[in-house]
Amino acid sequence: MSSSGSTLCRRLWIKHLCYDIFHSHHTRFVSPATRQNQRMLSQVNYQPPPSFLTPTYTSATGISDIATKHSNDKGLPVHLRKALEQQISEYAKANQIDRAHRSLQQIYHSGLTPSVSTYNRIVKALAKQFQHQQRRIEAHALMDDMIHRGVMPNHQTYLQMILGYTIHTTTTTHPDTLPKIQLLFDNFMRCERERGFKRTHHKIKKVAEVMAGVGHGALLYVMNSSMAANIKLDVATWNSALAGCVKGGDIAGAEQLLEIMRLSAHSIPDATSYHTVIGGYLNNQEGGLDSAIEVFQKMKNDRVVADYRIYRDFMCAYATDSIQTATPLPQQQQQGASADTLQRLWQAMMTTMTDGQKVDDKSLVTLLDYYLRNHCYSAMEQVYWDLRQRGFTFSKRSALYFHKAICGFAQRQHLISGISLFYDLLAYGHGAKYSSTASLLRACVLRGQLDMAQQILDVMEETLQQSASVDHYATMVRAYIQQGQLESANMMFLKVQQLSESHQLVLSGQVSVLASYQAMIRGYFNQHQGDMAQSLFEQYLQQQQQYKSGDDKHTMDKNLVGVMVEGYGWLGETKKLDDFLSRDDVALDDIRTRTVLVQARLDLGDVDGAERDLKEGLKTNNIQSLRSSIQAVLLGLALNGNVASCEYWVDQLSSSNLMDDDTQRALLVCYGQAGETVKLKQAYVNLNRQGIKLADGIENKIKSQWLTSNVQS
Repeated sequence: MSSSGSTLCRRLWIKHLCYDIFHSHHTRFVSPATRQNQRMLSQVNYQPPPSFLTPTYTSATGISDIATKHSNDKGLPVHLRKALEQQISEYAKANQIDRAHRSLQQIYHSGLTPSVSTYNRIVKALAKQFQHQQRRIEAHALMDDMIHRGVMPNHQTYLQMILGYTIHTTTTTHPDTLPKIQLLFDNFMRCERERGFKRTHHKIKKVAEVMAGVGHGALLYVMNSSMAANIKLDVATWNSALAGCVKGGDIAGAEQLLEIMRLSAHSIPDATSYHTVIGGYLNNQEGGLDSAIEVFQKMKNDRVVADYRIYRDFMCAYATDSIQTATPLPQQQQQGASADTLQRLWQAMMTTMTDGQKVDDKSLVTLLDYYLRNHCYSAMEQVYWDLRQRGFTFSKRSALYFHKAICGFAQRQHLISGISLFYDLLAYGHGAKYSSTASLLRACVLRGQLDMAQQILDVMEETLQQSASVDHYATMVRAYIQQGQLESANMMFLKVQQLSESHQLVLSGQVSVLASYQAMIRGYFNQHQGDMAQSLFEQYLQQQQQYKSGDDKHTMDKNLVGVMVEGYGWLGETKKLDDFLSRDDVALDDIRTRTVLVQARLDLGDVDGAERDLKEGLKTNNIQSLRSSIQAVLLGLALNGNVASCEYWVDQLSSSNLMDDDTQRALLVCYGQAGETVKLKQAYVNLNRQGIKLADGIENKIKSQWLTSNVQS
């Protein structure tokens, strides 16, 4: 054999021998050493690969078939292993975890071990489903399997596990979550330490922000551990952690973090930091006002300038019913103290706000609600003009509170403040609320300022380009009639008639229309225009037929009966009064109507008719309710000298214990007019004994005329 052939045979023999040695060692299982804390990471101790790592089927085609073939041959080629890892990555991104497990098993069968990045992709997919306990078990089992196969979990592995627990579990519903996250974070920090803490602050920032978003209970541990490792985090990260503690209800933990920031030379707390803790005490903890004030004092000591948010939170806290003073005060004093404090807080908030900042509607409504409940209408007015100067646009909800303030001003007859708010709200598109308009009109009427009330209606019509409520015009009709301005009343009444003809009125509107008719009828009677009053009376009856139904159609309104009876009495129309009373639709069972009728008879000089109507009324009403009518009739009878009738009514009043000085004076006058000297003297003596004073005219008449004339006769 030639030397070249001998060399070739020797090389083939060496190659074959080396392959056998390599193959035998390659297929032998090697268990690397692991650290104890890594083995403690999961409560699931290592067992043979769990069932979910065992393939459930064998693919007939594709990469899995090739992998299976090569696993039975001489090992999986590198390019096919990378293809399987790529397939695992795609399955993990699509959350097809079971398929990713099967591809992982193909790599296992080849005798090779996947890369840590491949494991991390599966861990990440499992972490996205940590709301299911089975997925959490699988993730821990996979990490155990990694360690068993010599692949050490890295910072990304622990980071994905921490985020999975953070997003899908809470320390309240899953008590074992906190110790697991703590152990995971410790291992994460160990990995980062080994890497020289490269960009660790960015990763912790992400963890803190995710935990803060859900208010997770592990947030305090994460921040304390980071601080212990001297990781320099920016203020924004610390503020996120503060907000997360507050959101999770751990206000004490938030203040603990704030104290760490105050002692740190790198993360000095800003206004947002203090605002977060102060807001936590004020909003989430009952009785937290004192603690919030302490934090505020620390902020001042640290020379941090408070911004409008801090004053806003204090303002809202004081405006709620839960805030009480430490020393019990009478309710009125307590409300006054809180109102003064709120006004100072409001001014401080306004001062610290920049041009682009706006007061949120919730805080504004909270403040206005307090002021309204405690009748602080002037404070509400100040708030309104402060915001108007800043071009603030009021919501419908907040505008409603200012309309209620207008009602409060109107009740106190502070017309300048009320009308100013009313006009400004109207000009800026907030309309004219029925309640505020009605309140202002009533206030103007009570003060006799009908020109101001009329101006309100005119401005409303001009601004809104529509008529006001029929109730408002009816109010003006009645007010003008009371002041004797019949012409102005008639102008308003014409608008009432137009609205009644063109609109389907609700019950309150119908009542206003009928009341306007009654007022106008009374006005014409007052002006002795009986024909106009009679004409409106006929129109009223037609209008009443449209509004009323059933038996009400056949009964005239009691108020109208009173108006007509009173009017005929003023005009001296005895016949028309009797004709009116004889109508079938007129009922006199109402006390007020009966009283008006009696007075109308007296105005007509018909004392006997008044007495007759009075006795008729006593059949259905008690003497107490008609006492004023009895005294009026008694006086009329006394002037006529009708002794028998006077003594009858005096006996009626005396038996009911309704005698008064006026009754006895009337009886004295009756005796004098009738020439009953004996009875006159006796009544006069009784009055003097009782100390009842007589008018000078009656006293002189008794002495100079009645007693003297009777003696001479």
